[in-house]
Amino acid sequence: MVKGGLIGLLTLLLLWPLGQVAGLVSEREAMRDAARTRIAASVGERQWIGGPVLRVPVQRLRPRESGATVAGPGDATVPAPPAADAWEDAPPVYLRAAELDVDGMLRTALLSRGLYRIPTYEATLRLRGRFGAVAAASGALAGAHERLVWSQARLVVPLAALGSIRRIERFMLDEAALATVGDEFLQGRALAGPAPLVEGQRERELTFEVVVVLSGSEALDVVPLAAASTIALRGDWPHPDFSGAESPARREVGATGFAANWSSTRLRWTLPEAWRGEPIGIEGLRAGASGVALFQPLDLYALNYRAVRHGVLFVAVTFLALFAWEHATRGVRLHPMQYLLVGLALAVFFLLLLALSEHLGFAIAYAIAATALVGLVGVYVAGVAASRRVALAMSAALAAAYALLYAILASEDHALLLGALTVFTTLATLMLATRRFDWWKAGGPSDPQASGR
Repeated sequence: MVKGGLIGLLTLLLLWPLGQVAGLVSEREAMRDAARTRIAASVGERQWIGGPVLRVPVQRLRPRESGATVAGPGDATVPAPPAADAWEDAPPVYLRAAELDVDGMLRTALLSRGLYRIPTYEATLRLRGRFGAVAAASGALAGAHERLVWSQARLVVPLAALGSIRRIERFMLDEAALATVGDEFLQGRALAGPAPLVEGQRERELTFEVVVVLSGSEALDVVPLAAASTIALRGDWPHPDFSGAESPARREVGATGFAANWSSTRLRWTLPEAWRGEPIGIEGLRAGASGVALFQPLDLYALNYRAVRHGVLFVAVTFLALFAWEHATRGVRLHPMQYLLVGLALAVFFLLLLALSEHLGFAIAYAIAATALVGLVGVYVAGVAASRRVALAMSAALAAAYALLYAILASEDHALLLGALTVFTTLATLMLATRRFDWWKAGGPSDPQASGR
């Protein structure tokens, strides 16, 4: 039983190298995230774009100083009216679109920074739609001593960052091309174009069309800032993750890419047809977005970390199998140092897996590391046991175990279920195989070598 205690202690000691490997996985993952940040700084981070809005500046008359009066009827005096030429800026009027149709195409690429590869994209986005009659909606928000400055109206397209714009292919209102400038919307960034509205335009619907090319990484979201909207996004990334306020009404995903459509007949936030001030912040606006993320399935470092978490199970099962085989076979005894060497080999497997997977991919790295470990342990056991049959049996068992571990790691949705079933099956097999084994005699005086010492 002393030897059994030593083997248990060795199992606990091997948690230290396994923990070191887990720490190394976290460190390499942090380096990957730093590389992702540097790539995002060069091509753009997660991008979003909103439906166009019309902004109409408002001016109000500045009142005279308090107490100023003028002569009234008879001998009476009355408060002086505001000065006719004292106009000051007031919060503008914003008008959302009545209809919005967004069509986007993403062309993706993996950019490398050292060993790390990050998905990026270039997206061509076409935003088309119409505004209702703007005069009635805007005039209802202007006060008695305020005026709408139609000559300074602008078409405003909110977005994440002006630096993400690669090209502006079209920026039109009422079939007229507009010059574009940087602007702000709800304290965020925006692309805008001066759009003076003459009297005839204010009384009828106005169509718009915007075509821009954005670059970014990881994800693209669209904010459907309209009463009714449709969004269609497609791309050549085979692993999309659709996210946002609503799920796609239709989606198609295949090896060559994806296509998804969203449709909404109401606003996803509380905004009227026209408003003044800032009823919601930029984060509140983005909360109503829908879009797609460039998901990387079975992340390299997540797989390595999950593999390391199974390390102690492999060490314990291997030690139990060796211990039971040792005491079930006459003339074969293993020293605790031999258990330690086998355990260290099992721990080194995870280090080898991490190092190789950064260069070769996880599947190939796993095959190489598992083959190397199974071969090493098989040769070692063959020398210790002086039996090829025993070594082949041990190698076959390890190969089956590592094949099962890979199946668990590769099955992202059923990993927990497979892992739990594996632990139960392994424990049940050991219990049944050793149910007649006399553990009290293991390593005791009744052993031939023990009694001869």
